[in-house]
Amino acid sequence: MKKIFNFLVLLMLVISFTALTKYENIKVYAEGEENVFVLQEQRPYLFVDSGQLIDLTKNAYNATLGEVLLSTGVLSNLSSNLSVVGTTLTATTKGIHQFTFTTGEDSVVIYVFAKDPLETSYTIYNMSFSSLADGNIPSDYTLVKGAAGIENGYLYLDSPATSTPSVVTLPAYLQGFKNYIIETDFSILSAVEPTRWASIMYRYSPDNYFQMCIRQNATATNGIEFAKSINGNWNVPLTTSYSEQISSESIYRVKIDLFGSVVKEYINDTLLITYESANDYTKGLIGLQTSGSKAIFNNIVVNMPEEYIDNTSIDYSGIPNLYTPETNVITPPAAIKMMDSVEDIQALTHAVRPQTAVFRVNSNLDVVQANGIAIMTIQEIFEYSNGNVVPAFYTKNREVAVAIATLLKSYSVRDVFLISPNDDALLGAREEYNMIRGVLEIPYDSSKPVLSDADLLQIRDNTNSSGAIVAKLASEYTTQYNVYYLQKRLVSVWSDTFELTTNDVVSALISGVNGIIVDNYEYLYDLFMHFPVNTLLQRPMVIAHRGLPMIAPENTLTGMDLAIEANVDVVELDIYLTTDNEIVVIHDGNTTRTTNKTLIVEDSTLAQLRALTILDSYGYDYTIQIPTLREYFDHIQGKDVMLFIEIKSGDPEIVDYLKLLIDEYQNSDQIVIITFNATQIVKMKEVLPQISNGYLSTGLLNSSNLESSIRATLNSVVPIQTTINPEYSQLTSEYIVQMNYRGLSVWPWTIDTDQAYYGYFLKGVGGITSNYSTKLSNEFTRFHINQTEYQLDLYNTEPSLIRGVIGTQAGFEYNFVPTLEIFDDGGTGLVLGESSNIVSASSTGDAYLLASFTTTLLSGDTLTLYSELIHVSVVNTTPAIEDPVDDPVDDPVVDPTDDPVNNPIGWIITGIVGGVAILSGGIFLGLRFLKKPKI
Repeated sequence: MKKIFNFLVLLMLVISFTALTKYENIKVYAEGEENVFVLQEQRPYLFVDSGQLIDLTKNAYNATLGEVLLSTGVLSNLSSNLSVVGTTLTATTKGIHQFTFTTGEDSVVIYVFAKDPLETSYTIYNMSFSSLADGNIPSDYTLVKGAAGIENGYLYLDSPATSTPSVVTLPAYLQGFKNYIIETDFSILSAVEPTRWASIMYRYSPDNYFQMCIRQNATATNGIEFAKSINGNWNVPLTTSYSEQISSESIYRVKIDLFGSVVKEYINDTLLITYESANDYTKGLIGLQTSGSKAIFNNIVVNMPEEYIDNTSIDYSGIPNLYTPETNVITPPAAIKMMDSVEDIQALTHAVRPQTAVFRVNSNLDVVQANGIAIMTIQEIFEYSNGNVVPAFYTKNREVAVAIATLLKSYSVRDVFLISPNDDALLGAREEYNMIRGVLEIPYDSSKPVLSDADLLQIRDNTNSSGAIVAKLASEYTTQYNVYYLQKRLVSVWSDTFELTTNDVVSALISGVNGIIVDNYEYLYDLFMHFPVNTLLQRPMVIAHRGLPMIAPENTLTGMDLAIEANVDVVELDIYLTTDNEIVVIHDGNTTRTTNKTLIVEDSTLAQLRALTILDSYGYDYTIQIPTLREYFDHIQGKDVMLFIEIKSGDPEIVDYLKLLIDEYQNSDQIVIITFNATQIVKMKEVLPQISNGYLSTGLLNSSNLESSIRATLNSVVPIQTTINPEYSQLTSEYIVQMNYRGLSVWPWTIDTDQAYYGYFLKGVGGITSNYSTKLSNEFTRFHINQTEYQLDLYNTEPSLIRGVIGTQAGFEYNFVPTLEIFDDGGTGLVLGESSNIVSASSTGDAYLLASFTTTLLSGDTLTLYSELIHVSVVNTTPAIEDPVDDPVDDPVVDPTDDPVNNPIGWIITGIVGGVAILSGGIFLGLRFLKKPKI
């Protein structure tokens, strides 16, 4: 009854709260009165049909002192085609009209956009410069920087150099719109070089906006771009080419169709780019920009189709403020909690809470308990818990997954998981809304108690192919080896210990997983402080940047072989495609810096490139040529090393030829693809969906603004399903932890100084890319126990010695006596000796031990490593004592004096003893039953 009562009370509170806050533009003024439409400061707009009567008593403005009906304020400065009669307003013709509304100290210009009744779209801006005299830009335009004006009937922007761009923004009233269609006439008159460009910007604020970029050489692979400016740094998710270069003799009609998170870019009605993840910004100015070019614009029109009008204010796009517990564990796993009751949901408002809350969802989109009983709707969940945790939704059904995705998209949710064992459900959800981070559930299969490498590779393949970034392993599969295998291939791992023992939680923790599903997250937080400071449970990968360039030429077979000999985890390399479709390994787009002659790599044949000699300042006594990727593949066969292949080429065909080569060598288990080019990642998802990808970036992070960094990262990497591989200078410990909570691993580059290398190693990144990847070669960063299963027999106690091995990256290994701790003796009374041996126990049962190794690094920092949990089974094989068989032959001869039957003294003793016993029993019973009971 208490649970039912609590549920009803909470439900009433949620309904009340929702009614008051669900829509900030709707308010009920009196019982029985119709809803009133409320105009906001940044959205003072009315959309009407010409001739339609607007009831001013049903429209209000959100003023300083509250929402004021338009009928009660002062209307002035009305456009000529607006008329007011009593409490009604009418636009007599189609067009853009306006009036001033004044109430108290507030005065605002309200725009009335009118269309013909049969039309389906409103014009919200229309400007031609053809009749304007040469001179300054219109007064309602803003010159943000550079040079601009009116010339020969066009608006021009002139940027004489890349370092001095020109930016102009259109009238400020356009900044409140989320959706619209922009069209303009356009051309580039001149450019300092063919790569320079002009653009149309939208959802603009300084340093943060979207733009359609058009290069003078629009036929290049990046001739047309959808680009993002994020904190003043460029991020270019999609590029393509146009059919011709932009000619100063021609005028082109450019169109941008922006609806929600979907952007479509056109030139002369040809659709060039469709980008479906424009979630970074929801509103802003419209503007124009040139960089190293002079461009002209005319006949700018902004239209608003009826279905594009967005008056709602439901928006859950914020970044949750996650609880960060104290910890001695480097980059601890996320605490993930299944929500099974109203009390669980209520606890999400507490200071101490999980990072992720998992909600089971039924076909009605209700959040339900494990038994199927509905708790709340998804919207009520957001109203209650938004901003406290990352929500995760669980379903096995594809239709339900798609419906969840549709709802999340309408709410603009950008920080969210979807969990399912059904890869088709994850695919369907991400096709609908690609801001969802997928989690593929891997349940335990009793017919396959141990996973092979082939099984683990299949998990990687299925995770990536389903669009997921996390594999959720059953507890039985959560071993250090399995977790490391997947993480090495850029798959994050969660462990499911829900409703399991504390030992299962500890075992999952020391396996190095990125997240743990637990019943008691406070217990997990306590464990974080149980370990010593700088406990490393997930060793960062060592990534050799272009091989070992400090002792061999970069991107050569020699450098790669030396890196493999140095026992690195990963060798990084760069690739381009030759004119005869061979993939070559080289960093630059030309050969000037690295060889004895200058060629453009992708304008050359393999034979032309192989005729060159790589410059060698290291003294190797043989000619070193530019290698092919095929040769790299030959060298890694049978070796325990990964390749991080960076696609430098912008040619999409390189992905097709890469697939052919990987298929030929059957080595996808050794391949990860990284690139700065998001377009190539999109192509990878089509051609090689099973292989993991990393997105290289220079401008997503801001060390002084954690929320901005998280937002920019999610917007950039989640739609294309990659890890984040940033330039390290803006990377902080807090950011790494926050990304880990969100299932995203961080792989910084290029870290060469000792201080930075040791520092990021102890921050718990996924891997460290360095030109000096042997920095930790002689540090003890590896530790394992020889045996994790022991048995102690109480009948025949023989001490068991527990021993391990410590090792270095260079391959040196030493036998080691670990530090042992009885984590759970299971009531066995287990005793350990001083030399890490099992000495004894007092009872049967199961005990669990933690084995650790602590070292001091050359940086002066301590580092503690743990093996997997050690299980000690205490048994007792002592033989049972059996009753003797009654055999007269075997009976001993009894002396007559010892036989009470035949001995008179025996009779006397027996009588005395018996009498005393009877007397004692009588006294006891009398006292027991005749004594007064205590009150």
